[in-house]
Amino acid sequence: MVVRRFCPPAFSHKKSALSILWLCLTSPYAMPGIVSGGIWNDRERKRVLSYTRVILSPRQELSKLGLGSDMDVELQTLQLPVDYREVKQRVARIWKDLQPQFVVHVGVDPAAKAIFLEQCSKNRGYRDADIRGFRPECGVCLPDGPEVIASEVSMKAVSRRAAVQGVEVAFSRDAGRYVCDYAYYLSLHHGNGCAALIHVPPLSPRLPASLLGKALQVLIQEMLEEIEKGRAQNQKLSLCSSSRGEPTGGLLH
Repeated sequence: MVVRRFCPPAFSHKKSALSILWLCLTSPYAMPGIVSGGIWNDRERKRVLSYTRVILSPRQELSKLGLGSDMDVELQTLQLPVDYREVKQRVARIWKDLQPQFVVHVGVDPAAKAIFLEQCSKNRGYRDADIRGFRPECGVCLPDGPEVIASEVSMKAVSRRAAVQGVEVAFSRDAGRYVCDYAYYLSLHHGNGCAALIHVPPLSPRLPASLLGKALQVLIQEMLEEIEKGRAQNQKLSLCSSSRGEPTGGLLH
């Protein structure tokens, strides 16, 4: 999901609505490493369907659960293909047309045993091909972009506070340099650093869709709390600056 930096001209004590978009990176047709020589067999089809269920089932669970927070939140969900070019266009359109305040990207890490909250995203190193065999030129997301963009949400703090029985949550500083990471970088860029990427493990008897959906609910709640803390801090700094007759953008020299 993408979060826009909160910079209101005058802070209001009344909580404003947060528009949330949950972007799911998935494809109902193919995934890297699944199709061999352009020929699908039954095992490959099952892997594709299994991967798709990892995304769709918890998303449905979260939609049923809601976010359960006391903030005025609108939850929307979207799916994105595992396609660099399509992702680049659609993420840009989402920011321009929908103007969300908070967007969480959710991707599957087949090797993960825990849920990982990604703190940052990197601009270079995208060498693996997407489902269409495309690789970004020179492995770069944005040629003029910074090397690393970090989320304004403290993933370490969220991972420490979030508690869901039976689910391990950790934070990470390496999102993997694939389409999930690529989309995350774009969202961090468009969202001025306020975005989140959650990598989840595959569904299993130990991690059914209902439990994963609950874990995502708790994590997003904690992220919203982090955002509210940031808003309160910005308010305090703004009031202090105003009381000293200083511009809110910084100290007088």
